[in-house]
Amino acid sequence: MAYAITKRIVRDDGTEYINAVLDADADLQSLTGTYAPGSTAVVADKGKTYMVNASGVWKVVRE
Repeated sequence: MAYAITKRIVRDDGTEYINAVLDADADLQSLTGTYAPGSTAVVADKGKTYMVNASGVWKVVRE
């Protein structure tokens, strides 16, 4: 279980956006918090990309 948040933006209203790099798909569960739609996470060894959708759920956007 390993990940790194490479970019974090917190707006004045508390909305938080992140870009993260994960070692494996399972590390997505380690990203605790409520991140804004548009936040992304990339799995380093696969290039698979996830993004938070409008419902606040991480979804695959690129395999």
